[in-house]
Amino acid sequence: MIKLYIALALLVSGTTLGQIEQNVNKPTGTVSNAINDIDSIRFNAGQTEMQIILNSGMVVSHAILDVNNVTFSGTVIGEIGVLNCAAASINGTLVEGVSASGVSVNIAYTAGNGGAYSAQSVSSTGVVGLTAILAASAFTNGSGNLSYTITGTPSAAGTASFAISIGGQSCSFMLSVSASSGQTWPAGTVHCTEVPTAIVDVTNPITGAIWMDRNLGASQVATSSTDDLAYGDLYQWGRRADGHQCRNSPTTATLSSADQPEHGDFIIAPNNPKDWRSPQNDNLWQGVNGVNNPCPSGYRIPTEAELDAECLIWSPNNAAGAYASPLKLPMAGSRNPSGSIFQVGTQGTYWSSTVSGLNAIFLISSFAFTPDNFRALGYSVRCIKD
Repeated sequence: MIKLYIALALLVSGTTLGQIEQNVNKPTGTVSNAINDIDSIRFNAGQTEMQIILNSGMVVSHAILDVNNVTFSGTVIGEIGVLNCAAASINGTLVEGVSASGVSVNIAYTAGNGGAYSAQSVSSTGVVGLTAILAASAFTNGSGNLSYTITGTPSAAGTASFAISIGGQSCSFMLSVSASSGQTWPAGTVHCTEVPTAIVDVTNPITGAIWMDRNLGASQVATSSTDDLAYGDLYQWGRRADGHQCRNSPTTATLSSADQPEHGDFIIAPNNPKDWRSPQNDNLWQGVNGVNNPCPSGYRIPTEAELDAECLIWSPNNAAGAYASPLKLPMAGSRNPSGSIFQVGTQGTYWSSTVSGLNAIFLISSFAFTPDNFRALGYSVRCIKD
């Protein structure tokens, strides 16, 4: 009887039971009723029977002497006291016509009851085309945060609004969508995926330099040093985006005598000076008007000095510092003069526009160092705004 009375007190105390199930344990087995199906529980005048009255009007009676205990089991429906959209924490940026990548919103709540909540998918209003996605989980007891991932492509510049309702509370949060920069890619540009690299600026507050926020060919800003979606393409020094930069491009052993080969093969150059072009040309990546500048209009390959200036602010001076910097440089690997890809996830190498004798200067992000190497190598490219 003690267990019976404790269980009933739980039912009438106002505690959220939600989808919990009531189980009457008897010598002959367990009889269950979903809490949502129960109207009330009562005892007859003689206290010999416990009667469960269902919403349908049916009365299920149990002789008290036959009842071992009454328990409640299942999942508590989640409830919260306050949902604070006004103080939402926003990560990432949105640009009209550009697929959202790495954008998320964290919303704080208080007075969570530890109960579960279902997955959500909330479409934007105002600027349409976006969706806020929340995975199913459970509230913490007390205060916590909900993390919504933003997907889709915003239809225009302006404000996208998301009305959310969860745990008995509702609010709306807004995201700003920037206007497209209107940048164009050089004629003949080959994109290794169906979607061109998003052109989104990031500014180093110390150097004042403005860069693209991701590598050429990357589908998103790096979420870690080994984020393969942020690796992007691997360019031979001085070549345009003709398809050779794609990691799966075919190879050829025939050197080019022209600045722009009539193919998109990665050119193997095993012999000195290990350059894809013969004779060499030092003036292929010089400035926004460089013959083969692969960057969008208004951007160019950085100089050695510009890469060095970025390295000076890294802490520590290694791959961790490269990722922690405003540029979030990942370890995208390299392609050697024989066409093989190596050091993916262990080394980041980024071309500069600066030549050094027969070679060209590049950045090794893992060591914050700018040595020179063969121009036939395939390295990452991060464009800087002119």
